Amino acid sequence: MEFNDVKFKIKEFESVDIISGYSLAFYLPKEEHMIGEENKNKNQKTKKDEYRINKSKSLEYIQTINEEKEKEIEKLKLQSNEKINEEFDKLKDDALPAKGYKRKDYEYDVFYDIYTSDDNIKNHIRSFSIDNGVATVTKDFLKEFYEKSFKNESGYKWCLIPRLICDKGESSFDPVPILNSSFVISELSNIKQKTLTFQRKIANVEHPSHFALQSPKVFKSMLENEQSFASYGGKEKQIKDLLKSAQHKLETIKKADGISEETKEDLQEKQKEEVEKCKELKNNKKKISPKLIGDTGEYVASLLFGKRSTRYLSNQRKLDANFNIHSFNHTIPDFLVNINGIPSLVEVKNVQVQSLTEQISFELKLAREYELDYIFVCNHYTHLTENVTGSVLTREEHEKLALDGKKVGEFNKETKRLKKTKVVEILNEKDKDKQNWSEVSNIQTSRLRIFSEKGGDCDARSGFIYHRHLHRSIKTAFKEIYLHHIKGATPNKIVIKRLNLNNAEELEEVFNENKNLQKS
Repeated sequence: MEFNDVKFKIKEFESVDIISGYSLAFYLPKEEHMIGEENKNKNQKTKKDEYRINKSKSLEYIQTINEEKEKEIEKLKLQSNEKINEEFDKLKDDALPAKGYKRKDYEYDVFYDIYTSDDNIKNHIRSFSIDNGVATVTKDFLKEFYEKSFKNESGYKWCLIPRLICDKGESSFDPVPILNSSFVISELSNIKQKTLTFQRKIANVEHPSHFALQSPKVFKSMLENEQSFASYGGKEKQIKDLLKSAQHKLETIKKADGISEETKEDLQEKQKEEVEKCKELKNNKKKISPKLIGDTGEYVASLLFGKRSTRYLSNQRKLDANFNIHSFNHTIPDFLVNINGIPSLVEVKNVQVQSLTEQISFELKLAREYELDYIFVCNHYTHLTENVTGSVLTREEHEKLALDGKKVGEFNKETKRLKKTKVVEILNEKDKDKQNWSEVSNIQTSRLRIFSEKGGDCDARSGFIYHRHLHRSIKTAFKEIYLHHIKGATPNKIVIKRLNLNNAEELEEVFNENKNLQKS
């Protein structure tokens, strides 16, 4: 295997800032993160003798840690939707958690990096200083690492863990790269350049009243939409609010500190384009882009976690169920924050209707495994559905269908036929402005994505759906998590917040009430 000197370009998230005063360090993977097996299957395309991660064995590490908690959950006997809803309805309006359940000190989770912990940060096998935004990793180092892995020397298992470490003082950045949290050595052969992107440290928020456990009465009210989209003001009001928020964000960027002038100018230009898009919507009454609605919702929600912690100082991180090593299970939640010292995962949905999706289901799985609070932020008019994944079938019809393998196949076949027909229909529309491709994906989400305990997972849900969310609607899944906490089985809570996610100006009153929110 041939190696070159590899120039790693080190960038800050969503910017062209060059990070200086830092080094790129490489660590050997911890044993519990690399439970695997030698690749002896000659039919596989991986390199000869290369070490391969065995995902199922790696997950045994987390399962062992969580054994006690799982036993407590089993005692609740909440296996069915009916039992979950029955127990939830029994809760008194002012009920409190049954007991205080202490969070575990994990050797590894999505907030704590074992490689750069105080007692391990200096134990890297090699570090390379960053000069003018580039860390040059020498071919001699890569070749030596490959040879030691080949000889199976202690700790050398083909995998390198890259981390960003500060040369002096406290780091302003999260040490874990956003996407490339590890490298198999073969990835670095025959290349000369690679980019690693890092982000600012996860925000710490101190504001107990907004994210404290909600009483059963309040939580029940949050499960129901407080207003309809029509009573909110419909599309016309939404466009006005989106324009206000776009202008508000532009002013926020102008006042931002802690970033270079070059980056600030670049961000201002991009945001000016967003303002113009909103003005065009107002004048031409065109269809509103889902991305615009989603991005605005995330920007508005970001103001809750610090006035200046907007998307360009993002708290995004790729979450991986396999210790952030290689895995097909990953998602990027909207925010990771520490709220009153408690690690919390935040998902923002600025939509009219929200079903249980594979993303949300997987986030609930992560929240449970790593004992993270789950904060779900949606609009006042967002309707949380009772049906599974927004299906046209009822929950009862879904459960019945899932047990019949033949009907499942027929159902999936019919879904594909409908999608193919819709594609042809759209292509036949000569007016491109009238070609609505979202109608194709709507067919998929309006019909059932089958999941059955006997048949396993399939389609887009592969690897995502958690076994406890079989046949769950989003309401029932949220009730289940709430019951786990209030009955004393788990330490992590779920909170639902409803905000006008189209209008950032409305949160200014909140900032004026509590200065702590302005800490970023």
